[in-house]
Amino acid sequence: MHGNDSLRAVRVVRQWIDNIIGGEDGPQAIWAAYEDFNAAMFDEMLEKGFDAIDIEDVQTAKLIKLMETFVDNRKSTKAGGR
Repeated sequence: MHGNDSLRAVRVVRQWIDNIIGGEDGPQAIWAAYEDFNAAMFDEMLEKGFDAIDIEDVQTAKLIKLMETFVDNRKSTKAGGR
């Protein structure tokens, strides 16, 4: 469906979500935010004493919690900038 093209996959999922609940950000903005999250998570976990292997093996529940915190912080930053 997406031919191993990450941005194309994001487009497909974004269209699906948009059809169900709507959405503000386009595929490239979503992908950029995902890359920002990965970089921030990696740095944060390194600072807390995890190594690259620990980070790659982070459990799904922990990953979701980190994503929720990242999204909440991003929303707060956007709201403060308006």
